[in-house]
Amino acid sequence: MVTAAQLKISDGEYRSRCERLLGHIQSGDSSGVVLFDSKYILYYTGFAFIPTERPMAFVMNRKGERALYVPRLELEHAQANALVDHVTSYLEYPDDPHPARILAGLVADMGLKGQIAADSDC
Repeated sequence: MVTAAQLKISDGEYRSRCERLLGHIQSGDSSGVVLFDSKYILYYTGFAFIPTERPMAFVMNRKGERALYVPRLELEHAQANALVDHVTSYLEYPDDPHPARILAGLVADMGLKGQIAADSDC
């Protein structure tokens, strides 16, 4: 019988995936990457969630620093399950500052500027 622990993808595998992504970032002209698709977020961080109207994103810069952007509702879940350096959250719509400004601040704080790779126009 196979246990859940035996099926779990190792932290080393997630780090290896991020190292390969980092190699692509560093070999190109982008200052980092922002990924919104839930499958990409799961693939690179191990964080599983059901996509809703609330945006979430995985951000990685040219140094390899990784962050997750989530709604406040998911903060503890992300902190406990995502293999990232830090998690940034936002309150529900409408809020001040607008959640998009929170994401823009995270992107800026991580040094992403100019050309940024992304999987979506979000």
